[in-house]
Amino acid sequence: MTSRGYDSSGRRAQAQANRARVLATARELFIAGGYTATSVAQIAKAAGVSAPTVFAAFTSKANLLKEA
Repeated sequence: MTSRGYDSSGRRAQAQANRARVLATARELFIAGGYTATSVAQIAKAAGVSAPTVFAAFTSKANLLKEA
């Protein structure tokens, strides 16, 4: 019996979509409320992801701002 290889292309596509949604949401919230007043929790909630997901992708709020 041979085993099937793992194909993570769907997971990669989902991660890219989440990242793009987080960036777009962060951009909007930073413009509307400013960097200091905008929390990672607010960005995550508005983007439909968890705060740990945001930190996993960007490591910090400052890095998120740089990319946004």
